[in-house]
Amino acid sequence: MTVQETEQKLRELLGPEFSDEEIAALLREEPELGEGLEGFAARWQALRGEIPPLPADFTARVMERLEAPGLWERFRARWLSLPRLAAAGALAAGLAGVLYLGYFREPALGPPLSVREAAGPEGRKVYFVRFALRQPGAKQVAVAGDFNQWTLAALAPSAEGEGLFTVEVPLAEGTYSYAFVVDGRRWIPDPAADRWVDDGFGQRNSVINL
Repeated sequence: MTVQETEQKLRELLGPEFSDEEIAALLREEPELGEGLEGFAARWQALRGEIPPLPADFTARVMERLEAPGLWERFRARWLSLPRLAAAGALAAGLAGVLYLGYFREPALGPPLSVREAAGPEGRKVYFVRFALRQPGAKQVAVAGDFNQWTLAALAPSAEGEGLFTVEVPLAEGTYSYAFVVDGRRWIPDPAADRWVDDGFGQRNSVINL
């Protein structure tokens, strides 16, 4: 597969949110993305089998070469928004180790989730969920989940304690998965959550049911 063909396949998968320059940068920083495409493009529509394992040091090598975390954060959010069939497709072998940049570490303890209920339009219930995470030494903390299409919603430093970050998010009734993002690169589950779900790539997302 030529470089042009590889870029075209990646462009078809990611959509118009990524420019030609950004797609070229992704492939330049992590050539294994192209290798995954080349190995699986022939069975893009029919793939149902087991995804081959990645090299043990794959994530570490990606982190060593990572120079534009904003680009990779957008890439991860786009990938998580794809249907599961696509997630099992041509890029799976080259992408699975990249999706949780910075890998999971043992999170610091945080305060429990706080939920208050209010009446919304047409009498529908609205739940104001207070997401909180204690991370001493962190410069910034955000929360991302399927309730905001896995974009980053910043938490503000709280006066309640050193290293405590909080944000209140209005949500409709339902079940949501989410994770915290520390300093723009490290994704961790909510230590206050009592439920988790596997994300399909060997990591966990927290779950809240309203």
